[in-house]
Formats: sequence, structure tokens, C-alpha cells
Amino acid sequence: MDGISYKRIKTIDSVRVLNAVSQKENDSTQVQIRIGYIRCDLPTSIFSRDKSIEKRLGCQVIRFDQIAPVNQSIISIQIEFLSQPLTEKEIKVFNAWKTNMKKYSVK
Repeated sequence: MDGISYKRIKTIDSVRVLNAVSQKENDSTQVQIRIGYIRCDLPTSIFSRDKSIEKRLGCQVIRFDQIAPVNQSIISIQIEFLSQPLTEKEIKVFNAWKTNMKKYSVK
């Protein structure tokens, strides 16, 4: 997608639904399908969709789709890093904060 190679991992689970009555379901469990999109060209990050997968594969899960076929709901979450290093402008802001913190310390 967009010139980036991804790996995918798929899990299918039966999960307990807390609001089964409002979903007009007779059963309090439903099947959920999860698809994780994994990038191995990025270092792992403090932001994670699935630490256990990242630890096992050494790759970063950057997108996560959760599908519940019973009620046809889909949740999709994606992490997109805009910039790894700070820009020159951002570095100046942090330096100014540091200088002001020393100059005008709060007691």
C-alpha cells in the first residue's frame, strides 16, 4: 500500500459481549476477526497496537482492523509517525523551555 510492504497477521476469537441485549443478540459471545498490518522496516516504538506480536516478530504493528461479522461492525486503528527526528524549529522551542525553566524556576 502506497509503496510500503506490510506483513499481515490474522486472529479469530470468540469474545464475551457486555451489551449483547442492545445488539439484539441471544448469545453473549461473538466472533471477532483481527487483522494486524506489520512493518519490519521501522524500529519498534513506545506506541504499540500489540506488544506481544511486536516482541515475538521484532516488527511494528502500525494498523489494526477489528471486524465483528455478527453486527457488521469494523474498527480500524492506524499509527502514523509524521517525523522521527525533531525539526530545527521544535529543537529551538525545547531549548527555550529548558532555558526558561532554569531562569524562572517554580518553587
